[in-house]
Amino acid sequence: MLNPETISLACRAPLENVESTWPMVVEALGTDNVDILIAAAATIAVETGVYEHHTSMKFLPIDELGGDEYFTEHYEGREDLGNTEAGDGSLFHGRGLIQITGRANYQQIGDIIGVDLVGNPGAAKDLATAAKIFAWFFNHHGVTDAARNHNWVRCRKLVNGGTNGLGDFQNYVAALQSYVEA
Repeated sequence: MLNPETISLACRAPLENVESTWPMVVEALGTDNVDILIAAAATIAVETGVYEHHTSMKFLPIDELGGDEYFTEHYEGREDLGNTEAGDGSLFHGRGLIQITGRANYQQIGDIIGVDLVGNPGAAKDLATAAKIFAWFFNHHGVTDAARNHNWVRCRKLVNGGTNGLGDFQNYVAALQSYVEA
């Protein structure tokens, strides 16, 4: 069974973080499919576990690594992200349980979930909002289908665009599966 205790153990995340985050994610995903839930827990563990010196943040919505200079260099003026106004690169950097980036993504997802993410980009780190963003991404980018098919590499690529964090993701999946099978 995937409950906060097993997720905490399998993903090496603080139990209190999992206890506050997991029920909202499950509700937002709207499924009890164990493979989708395994992919979700493993993804959150990888995406929020990037602060090696701050493991207390694991399983909570975070800001993307970097600062204004980094965000400006990588995102400013990126029309593919909808960053067309001065300051958009820094303002619409990655946030949440899964990193949404760019004015266009903040606008689109905010409209879908009913939250003004353009007017208040920091709201993407609100736990309830971050769970809705996460679920929307999972359901609309094919991650749920890849999870149902046990295509764990594809799950990671759909989230990350590459294989960054794949080893950790696969380790979390294996650990979570062992708890489900026990």
